[in-house]
Amino acid sequence: MNAAQAHLAINHFPVIGTLLAVGILLAGILLNQVAYRKLAYVLLLIFGLMSPIVESSGENAEELVEEISGVSHSQIHEHEDQAELAVLGMYVLAALSVFGFWAEWKELRQRKALSFISLGAGLIVFLLMARTAHSGGLIRHPEINSSFQQSEKSEDE
Repeated sequence: MNAAQAHLAINHFPVIGTLLAVGILLAGILLNQVAYRKLAYVLLLIFGLMSPIVESSGENAEELVEEISGVSHSQIHEHEDQAELAVLGMYVLAALSVFGFWAEWKELRQRKALSFISLGAGLIVFLLMARTAHSGGLIRHPEINSSFQQSEKSEDE
């Protein structure tokens, strides 16, 4: 498995995982279930801890992919800039998750406020991660670009 394959294999976990964890956190808030909220915090922490691994694999993939003909260097750097912001967001969310879990465990008064703050932060981070994933996809998949126009098929096709 080369660097690009490794990056493609692991980069979806934090994106999809964050959405899943935010959904579990929302269920925990709506259903007033401490176990759901704790599970969401643990998952958010795990995906936050995965972020530097994904980022590092992206750096390695960049070295490989930027030498491929037809790959846009500006798209790679746009993706990299977006990834840096998304990873920073994941770190903040992971830290919030530690505090949220601790507040639930200690039954602190602030646990409800922390759950709402974490939910809002989780939604924002998910959007940052999804935007980053989309920009990564544009590097080798022009068909997902909104300005993509399919060429007309020849009669032989």
